[in-house]
Amino acid sequence: MFGACLSGRPVQMASQVSDMKYVIKFNNIPSTKVSHVSIFMLPNVQFDSNYTALVYIQIESNDLDSNLPPQFKLLGGLNINKQSAIYKINALNSTPSIKENQIDDADMDMDVENENTSGSSENISIGISIEPNATAQEQLDQLKQNMQLVRPAAVPQTNNAQMPVGVIDHNYLANLSNKIISNAYNFLSGFVDDHNNVPISRFDDWWTKFKGKVANDPKFLDNMV
Repeated sequence: MFGACLSGRPVQMASQVSDMKYVIKFNNIPSTKVSHVSIFMLPNVQFDSNYTALVYIQIESNDLDSNLPPQFKLLGGLNINKQSAIYKINALNSTPSIKENQIDDADMDMDVENENTSGSSENISIGISIEPNATAQEQLDQLKQNMQLVRPAAVPQTNNAQMPVGVIDHNYLANLSNKIISNAYNFLSGFVDDHNNVPISRFDDWWTKFKGKVANDPKFLDNMV
């Protein structure tokens, strides 16, 4: 039902551990190579509109001598209207933060604390818990409040000029991202091995072809099915 990809790593499919819970694991990842993780629902999967898939992350260093593994931390949520998200894992940032213009959608591009800065390898687990919308929304609202508390104070304007404010159509962006994910999935699914992995070279092939189509046809994105 779900898939994930770390920057520079093959796509991994989620394993179901219970009726409403899934997990995706990436083992022995060099900590200095971890920057972003992308989570998405697989195309053509029926997802109940009354539920939200809460996404969690656990980063465990292989060099830490501890009997207690790190806790899972909430990243955000996916639902029928938002079927993908990209999170930034910042090893140099000790507290989570989000960009100023993304307060209304905390899980679009969020810095997540990575306590391992030693340059060693680590195991990354993505936990997905499907919860009723009301229950999930309470946790997402709390996440947004926490992110606002740690957000840096705004820098005062030094002149009278004001930056133009653009209007973002979130429905259009969500629809476009779903089309791109579906296009990638349809291409990459033909190269899945016995372990549900896809070579990163195949992703590079898709990306090269995708960029070429966009460059050659200005209406390619609008006409994607």
